[in-house]
Order: sequence, then C-alpha cells, then structure tokens
Amino acid sequence: MKKVIVVFAIGVLFFMLAAVMQENVSAAPDFLGITPTPNEPKPTPPPTSPPKDPEPKLPKTGQLPDFLWAPDQYSNVSGLSAFSQRPVTKISIPSLNMESKVQAVPFVKNTWNIDDLKLDVGWMENTALPDQVGNVVMAGHLNLLGYGRGPFVNLSKIQNGATISLYTEQFRYLYQVSTKKVVPETDLSVVAPSTTARLTLITCNTWNAVREEYQNRLVVVANLISVKPLLKYWHTAY
Repeated sequence: MKKVIVVFAIGVLFFMLAAVMQENVSAAPDFLGITPTPNEPKPTPPPTSPPKDPEPKLPKTGQLPDFLWAPDQYSNVSGLSAFSQRPVTKISIPSLNMESKVQAVPFVKNTWNIDDLKLDVGWMENTALPDQVGNVVMAGHLNLLGYGRGPFVNLSKIQNGATISLYTEQFRYLYQVSTKKVVPETDLSVVAPSTTARLTLITCNTWNAVREEYQNRLVVVANLISVKPLLKYWHTAY
C-alpha cells in the first residue's frame, strides 16, 4: 500500500513540475528580439502612377516669362556682353509694312556710336533688353546718304494702338504703341530707365536746311503686352 502511495505522489509531483516548466518557457523574454508570428499574407500596397513631367510655364499676358533667366542671373552682365548672350534679332511693325535686322550700338564717350548702323535698327547699349523690366531703346535712320531710305522712314505714320514685335532666338515680345511725340535732340529723358517693360523707338525729325541736319527727334513709346515662345524653340525645349 505504501508503494502505491509513493508512486502516486511521484506522478503528481512530475505533473506539477511539467506545468511549471511550460509556464516559464511561454513567459521567457525574447533575447534575440525575434517573436515568432504566424505566416499571414502581407497586404499589397496600392498601385502608384508614374511621376508626371512638370508642365512648362507659359508667360502670362503682359508679363515677362518666368521661365527665362532669373532676375539676378545677369545682374553683373551689361552692355554688349548681355546683348551677345541673348540678342534681339529682328523688329517688325506690321502697320508700316516694316521689318529690319537689329544690331547693338555701342556707347562710347558718353554717346552712342551709330557709324555702322546703316539700314539696320540699333539697340542702344546700356538700355534694357526685352527680357528685363525697363526701357528698351532702339534707333534707326530716316534716310542715309549712299544707302537710301532707312528702316524708320515711315515711323511718323504709326498710330497709337499699333503693335511692334521684337524677336530673339527664342521669343517674340509684343508691344503696343501708347505715345508718339517730337522732342529736342537734347532731351535725354526718353532714354532713361523705367520701372515697366516698354520699348522706345527714336529717329530724326525736323530737317534744318540751313544747318543741313535734323534738330529734333521723333519718339515712339510702346508697352509690353505679351511674350510668346517661338514655335521652333517650343519644340526643342519641351
């Protein structure tokens, strides 16, 4: 009888020991930092569309385009250097049936040297370029001995509201005439800088037969109304 009780007691003790060991194993910390998890399928992320190409920035009417040069990019480049980097190639006045090449006129000894201007229209060095806010000043002859009629021979006929186009290698700048006036040749206010984007055209006026020279200047002022990229540049750039 004692043998049966001992065997029974050993069995109960073995059962309790096994239960304690199982509890300790399940509560043991995961020293490797790995916790077993059931093999559940991972969620599929939603499909992502390919990134879109940025849309080109078109200039708004009456404003300089913001996809040209940054305002300070050429702040240390002026005069002929600036013109050579982004030259004006052509001027057109449809109402006068006029079109002409444009060349830079250098500023030498406090005046503009127009000796080589001939039958082209001249951009006056140190005035604004079309891609800058300021006064773009250009000049042209009425007539030139040995060459004939100049590009501005009919400029006096232009009317307020007429349009003038300046072309660079990449853009067309469209201006609308707002003022036409005659000033003395000593009036330098017409070439002064401005806080708006505008174009000033200058030619001779009022022939003095005694002195055999023009004593006044005809001045036409036009305001920028739009900027458009040329089609060939648009295809190349975009």
